[in-house]
Amino acid sequence: MTSLRFLKIYKSSSVGECKINLSQGLESLPESLVYFYWHEHPLKCLPSNFTPENLVELSMPQSQNLAKLKGINLSYSEQLI
Repeated sequence: MTSLRFLKIYKSSSVGECKINLSQGLESLPESLVYFYWHEHPLKCLPSNFTPENLVELSMPQSQNLAKLKGINLSYSEQLI
């Protein structure tokens, strides 16, 4: 997946949990990734070593409750919509 730019993981409307196997976890996703969408992301956080250098959009609708989230740092982020 070295040249992967678009990744969309979507849970269908059928009952049950989404099952996906990333053998090396999110760390294996390439730096070329520009768009990352994960419907109902099952984890409470993204790994600290997940460094998508070229990511333009991160979308995680209906993911885990981030009740303990105290802030988001978007320092030096330009042209956010």
